[in-house]
Amino acid sequence: MPLLRQSLYSQNVNIYLAPTADSRDTWLPLMRTIAGEGRTFVLSANQCVRYNELPSWITDHAEKEGTALEGMIIYSSLRKGSIIKTNCNIGDQYISRGGSSICGPLGEVLAGPIWETCVDDVLEASGSGESSGQDGLLIHEIDVEDCERGRLDLDVAGSYSRSEFKLTVEGLDLNPPPF
Repeated sequence: MPLLRQSLYSQNVNIYLAPTADSRDTWLPLMRTIAGEGRTFVLSANQCVRYNELPSWITDHAEKEGTALEGMIIYSSLRKGSIIKTNCNIGDQYISRGGSSICGPLGEVLAGPIWETCVDDVLEASGSGESSGQDGLLIHEIDVEDCERGRLDLDVAGSYSRSEFKLTVEGLDLNPPPF
């Protein structure tokens, strides 16, 4: 949503939150682009889900539409028209691979991405049944003044903006709450 992003850039957003279910290879480069063009930190939280972690109202429907043939399970994915075929245990297949990351205001990847790490994986790795906080949690110290320093050479909503173009947003208050 480039126009919404531009509206946020014009407010000098320093931390851009980007939750998603998109685990395609194009997601991380997009987060880096947003960080670089907005001179903002981007925190991307991507879900990581295996087929066996989906609720039964989804899996039951998929299995009714699918066909089991000699150990191969074919089922319709959540996207219309796409088919996934697998010879391995369908329950272990990732529906969304994750990819959470933290990007800096110059477009650099500061932490992550974390791929194919579910909550169960983290709990198993710790051995105690409690999260160790090592394999599924991204932590990175940031300095929001890096955003301001970055805007000295590229400020898409300030010195680089074009006065002949105007963006107005109707029906949506994007102003930050008062302190």
